[in-house]
Amino acid sequence: MDVVRVWILRWLTGVTVVACTWSWACAQPDLHKSPLSWDRNIHKLFQRHCYDCHGAEDPSGNVNLAADVDLRLIRQHRSQWLIVREMLESKQMPPADEAQPKDEDREHMLQFLDGALALDCESQSEPGPPVLRRLTRVEYDHAIEDLTGMQLELSAGLPPDPVSYGFDNVGSQTPPPAQLELLHSAAKVCVAEILASQDARPQVWHRVFGVTPPDAQPREHARQVLQRFASRAFRRPVDEYYVNRLLRIYDRAIAEDQPHAHAVSHGLTAILISPRFLLRIEMDRPDETEPYPIDDYELASRLSFFLWSRPPDDRLLELAEAKQLMEPDVLGAEVERMLADDRAQALVKNFFFQWLDLRRVATHQPNPQLFPQVDDRLRDAMRREVEMLLEQVVRFGRPVTDVLSADYTFVNDRLAAFYGLDDQGGNGFRRVQLDGSRRGGVLTTAAMLMVQSDPGRTNIPRRGNFI
Repeated sequence: MDVVRVWILRWLTGVTVVACTWSWACAQPDLHKSPLSWDRNIHKLFQRHCYDCHGAEDPSGNVNLAADVDLRLIRQHRSQWLIVREMLESKQMPPADEAQPKDEDREHMLQFLDGALALDCESQSEPGPPVLRRLTRVEYDHAIEDLTGMQLELSAGLPPDPVSYGFDNVGSQTPPPAQLELLHSAAKVCVAEILASQDARPQVWHRVFGVTPPDAQPREHARQVLQRFASRAFRRPVDEYYVNRLLRIYDRAIAEDQPHAHAVSHGLTAILISPRFLLRIEMDRPDETEPYPIDDYELASRLSFFLWSRPPDDRLLELAEAKQLMEPDVLGAEVERMLADDRAQALVKNFFFQWLDLRRVATHQPNPQLFPQVDDRLRDAMRREVEMLLEQVVRFGRPVTDVLSADYTFVNDRLAAFYGLDDQGGNGFRRVQLDGSRRGGVLTTAAMLMVQSDPGRTNIPRRGNFI
């Protein structure tokens, strides 16, 4: 779990965005006087020893080093210059029949490339403005469940999430008008279910409306309900101005002789169609001229939506309110707590399955004439095998290298027979060792091999490109 924890902590660092930047971005004041200065020394060395073969006119191997006239271009073509560095260090370049740089000059060229090409992921670069992220359908359903205690699966009536770069939670624009109508309808269904729960599901009613004190004034009770519900929905304390606006809706409904609960329900609907619920908003600070830290509530949302695909729980919100979540020890402890929770399965099913393109297990159709053994039961077993393998790394502290080289897997009787394993364990999934087997890790699972194949045959170029 340590590797996963470090990776997550780096991603969740309390800055709007922390990007990998070049270690030479902050040059020393007198660098122009140094032998490592590009303009003063290094460019001349490459010109003397490399540009005859790799210059602008008929460059050898179609590699034109002379075109990269400054640090920006060298860094832009980093992969090419890494090969140059390797050739310089191994003395394969310049060729043996050409004049060789002095040992001191070669060392300066290598040192320059080390500095110019090194990545420094600890430094902060200009992150740009905060990105708006719309709740995905999975996140929307989880948010409704956390607010109400009901698994309503309202996202079934919403359009599919737009996918960009293989992921469905990339920063996006606000929903179009047609989708807002669908979200409004979903909100009304949710609120209607809350109102209907008073007798049938009292735990849902109490979750939203609480226990009304005998001497409570109806309007004050409405204020408490709406403030609590909005704060949970918006994943941070709601301001008094917003609550007062909701109370104006309540007052109008009361003036029309609507019952107290129905009058409150209009405010609940307004909360569920608010951009502060439907979007993950990290507040911009227009007066700031330098990168600035996100606040504790924004960090809590980053953490919970990444690991659980759902809003922060009470523990995260309490730490955010106390301004303790940014503390490294506290943040580390929360990551470990959340990874150990069953809700961390969402990290596998959402992040990892999108990253590895494994969501296509459900839709990829092998040719039934060639592969009649592939049915829904086998497909489900393929998917579950990969989920359980990844859970070992994400939740149970196995080394991250198990993703590639685990010498074990998880099978039920259907999958064991498909693999030709001598295993009679029954319908349930169990861990089996793969000693002497060519299988191991996620890449050799049936699910991965299937989605990287054509319907009727393997596709080696596609698999190679995927790797």
